[in-house]
Amino acid sequence: MNDYLISICKGAMACLVLVVGALFLSLVASPRRGSLELLHASFDTSREILAAWHQEITDSPVSNAWGNPNFRISNAGSAAQARAVRDGLPADIASLNFEPDWQILAKAGLVASDWRSRLPGGKAPWHSSLVLVVRKGNPHDIRDWEDLLTKPVKVIMPNPKTSGVARLAVLSFWEARRRAGSPASADIDLISLCKKVPVFDPSMRTCTTTFAQKGIGDVQITWEPEAWLEVEESAGKLELIRPKSSFRIEPAIGMVEPVAKSKGTILLVQKYLEWIYNPPAQEILAKYHFRPLDKNVAKLHQDQFPPVDWITIQDIAGDWDKAVEIFFKDGGLVDRALREAAKR
Repeated sequence: MNDYLISICKGAMACLVLVVGALFLSLVASPRRGSLELLHASFDTSREILAAWHQEITDSPVSNAWGNPNFRISNAGSAAQARAVRDGLPADIASLNFEPDWQILAKAGLVASDWRSRLPGGKAPWHSSLVLVVRKGNPHDIRDWEDLLTKPVKVIMPNPKTSGVARLAVLSFWEARRRAGSPASADIDLISLCKKVPVFDPSMRTCTTTFAQKGIGDVQITWEPEAWLEVEESAGKLELIRPKSSFRIEPAIGMVEPVAKSKGTILLVQKYLEWIYNPPAQEILAKYHFRPLDKNVAKLHQDQFPPVDWITIQDIAGDWDKAVEIFFKDGGLVDRALREAAKR
């Protein structure tokens, strides 16, 4: 009996040695990622950029220096994303393309209201413009914002209630029409524009599906990176048109400090926010048609980034508080335009 027990023990020990040995070999062959996880909550059309950034970090010595963190991405329309983070999405970093959405988080004590001053040089790492996408050959000869009114076209754009880029498109269109007439006429023109939208999708990316894949509409209002992506994937079926003027889109980006503090990722977030200003990250921005801040990188890609007559919030309303009051509060100009459009 004792010999039998000894035999069993020897067999168990042998198995244990084999298991431990196999586990050791697997750890050597496939190093595990670190325990830190960073969640970047961002506007819908940034998903390719973030994925490319995270892959670049993971494939470089930077990852090991940072403790081999795991990266996750959350994408949604800017307004929806702001509400999600406010309501508990555990994001370490937020990127929003409509600055008043950032104030939703600032008022909740989640991000710094002076986000810009906390970035290197006090500037966002990227910026972009609003453009138009049309069908092959531009059959309606769309050239500028005015043509959306004067030509018999159906316009595709997201709902300004949910999309930051849509709200910036509203501001670009309204300011262009104000310069051509007056604030009163620009108000009327905005209502006319909304009446030409057959369906208000929730985000810029869903509009891309509606316009490019489902074939609905004659012209799409979108922003530069999304337009490039659409045109490149269309196999010649779509064309990019640049209006003379555009709102200068500079997405707000920064740390969601209470979340980073609770997860122990503050130092990692700081390194991440510094890294995106370096040439590898800036090159990725240019590759995906975001205008990089780095002047040397921008110069290398200047052919795809022609000059724009930039519109700022100061041109339109003086500051964001006044702009929200005029355009985006309940009962504001956008609400009135959408209600009129719903009557068609």
